[in-house]
Amino acid sequence: MRTLLGRGIAILIIAARSEIAAARSSPHSFHASSHIHHSKSKCATCARDSHGKIKRSPEAKHAFQRMQMQAQALFDKSLIVA
Repeated sequence: MRTLLGRGIAILIIAARSEIAAARSSPHSFHASSHIHHSKSKCATCARDSHGKIKRSPEAKHAFQRMQMQAQALFDKSLIVA
């Protein structure tokens, strides 16, 4: 039973990672099938960097990186259990 659960979790993580990779490489084709339409307007009050992207605080960047590392560790652990 534990092996099946581990494999199920691994499959879900792999599927999520492949969808994330697809979204990064081709965001428009990924969303085209789900009929999501993005607004053309930008946040008027958000601080922007020199490239026009929303500025992120170093704390927010580090929190996101920690979350990504934890997810990767769970993924790696699920492969070992499976």
